[in-house]
Amino acid sequence: MIEAWHTVKWLWLAVVVAYIILQTVALKRLRGELKERGHRVWTAMIAVFIAVWSVQMVFQNKRLDVIASLIFGAACLGAIAVLAKMLGGQRHAARDSQATRV
Repeated sequence: MIEAWHTVKWLWLAVVVAYIILQTVALKRLRGELKERGHRVWTAMIAVFIAVWSVQMVFQNKRLDVIASLIFGAACLGAIAVLAKMLGGQRHAARDSQATRV
C-alpha cells in the first residue's frame, strides 16, 4: 500500500475536492431542515479532519498517515453520498409542492 500511496493520494485529493464543491453547492441550494443537516455534515467533516490531522501531527508515522488519510477520504465519500441524497430529496420535494399548487 505504501508503494502505491502516491496514486491513491491523488485519487483521495480528487474525492476531497469533489466533497468541498458539493458541500458549497448544497449549502447554497438547501433550505430549512435540510440546510441545518448540511451544516451538521460540514461540522462533522471538520471534526474528522481535525482528528485525522492531529493523529498525523502527533504520531508522524508514514503508515498511520496513510491510514488516517484513507479514513478522511472514506468520510468524504460518505458525506458526498449524504449530501447528494439531501439535494435529490429537496428536488423531489420541490417538484411535489409544485404539483400540488397546480
